[in-house]
Amino acid sequence: MKSHKPVSHSLKVDANHLTRLKQGDSEAERYFVKYFSELIHIKLTNRGFPPAVIHDVSQETFLRVFTSIREGAIMRADQLGAYVNSVCNSVLFECYRFDSRDQYSELKPVGLPDLAVDLEGIAIARERKRERKMRMRRVLNQLPERDRSILYALLQEKCDKDKICKEFGVDRGYLPILLSRTKAHFRERS
Repeated sequence: MKSHKPVSHSLKVDANHLTRLKQGDSEAERYFVKYFSELIHIKLTNRGFPPAVIHDVSQETFLRVFTSIREGAIMRADQLGAYVNSVCNSVLFECYRFDSRDQYSELKPVGLPDLAVDLEGIAIARERKRERKMRMRRVLNQLPERDRSILYALLQEKCDKDKICKEFGVDRGYLPILLSRTKAHFRERS
């Protein structure tokens, strides 16, 4: 296993920094992501995960953490480190469980995830996931039927993009526009 130097800068997240994160301050978010990206990278590299998995787990972890922060789930700055680690473990476990029947089935769950279970954190995460799904359904139901069908084929069924374009009679350049427009629509209503 490759050895990494410890993170050279210390994260100083005080109540002010947490407030800035709750407000979506991009500078505070960049600092936060830089620090925790290094820690997540070290953790997952040492467990033998490929860079693509590390990237995906990191992105999903930050998405969930920032959502929780903005929703007021984190009240104290000194809880952030443990919370990021817990969310990362949950995402990694979900990723491992989902991908175990696909390309990562040969990976062994060595040290995965930590055996300490945060039942309250798991319950909170499940509730948030359920709420996100409900919000997403409401947003999707507001889209035209054709766009919903395209998104379903693209995201849920994971159909080939060329096949989707042919089936729905759309240009391939329309797919990223549809995704972007849907994300913006979701952000407006979330």
